[in-house]
Amino acid sequence: VGDEKIGYFTPDIGNSIAYSSNPGSLTINTIDPDTGVFEGVFQFIATDPANEDQTTYTITNGAFLVVVQ
Repeated sequence: VGDEKIGYFTPDIGNSIAYSSNPGSLTINTIDPDTGVFEGVFQFIATDPANEDQTTYTITNGAFLVVVQ
């Protein structure tokens, strides 16, 4: 159990840099214990955690739907 949320973004296939969220938000809108469905939205600013690249990417309007069985 924890409260750490991390998003990863890789802008180019084969790029060795995986940008991570710094900062961001994740909101769970639906939890249905009968069906196991979790649904929500997210957004974050992605930066290079090693600071090798100063480029930032703004990820907006992200959405997810997960079914836990």
